[in-house]
This record gives sequence, structure tokens and C-alpha cells, in this order.
Amino acid sequence: MAAVVGQLVKMTCWTDPGEPSQWALNNYGGHMLVYNGEVVSPKFTPRFIVDNSTENGQRDLTINNVLMTDAGIYECVVLSKETQDRSIPVSTTAQLIVLGKSEAFCS
Repeated sequence: MAAVVGQLVKMTCWTDPGEPSQWALNNYGGHMLVYNGEVVSPKFTPRFIVDNSTENGQRDLTINNVLMTDAGIYECVVLSKETQDRSIPVSTTAQLIVLGKSEAFCS
């Protein structure tokens, strides 16, 4: 997905209802935990919001006023008890490309 600096971005992850999940970001800064299943990391607040309120298992990550530094690969990882015993976690990824905006100056 692509967004222009300043736009709102929304990514959705689906899990079974009641299953907790995490959101992580992999970019030039390394692997960073955005949401640990309970709270958004202070590094990402207040622009990043996770909505787990739906009963159908929808987990939305919303980024307000997206910045160039938000670009990268976002991963939603399911944290259910069944998946904790697996060697490969159940997850899905989405790549976010952030485009800068140029401003034309007229004299």
C-alpha cells in the first residue's frame, strides 16, 4: 500500500474472535514492536491507534498523519495459545510505501 505524507493509513488484520495480536514494524531502524497486544508503544503514540473492539476478529492499525519514517513492512502476529507452540507464528504482513509531497513556490 502507498500513502502520501500527512495522510491517514489503515491496515486490517483478521484473527479468530477473542485472539490477541501484536503489530510490529520492520524498516531501516530494525524490528520494532508497535503494539504488544495491550498497548501501543510510547514511541508510536499518539499517531498510531489499534482498534480491537470488533467482535468478528478484525484488528485495525491506524496511522494518523503518516511520516516518511513510517514506511516499512508491518506484521500482525496472532498470539493465541495454539500458535505459541508453533515454530513459525501465524502472521500477515503489509508493506507501506510513503511518498513525500513537494510544494511548489510561486514568486
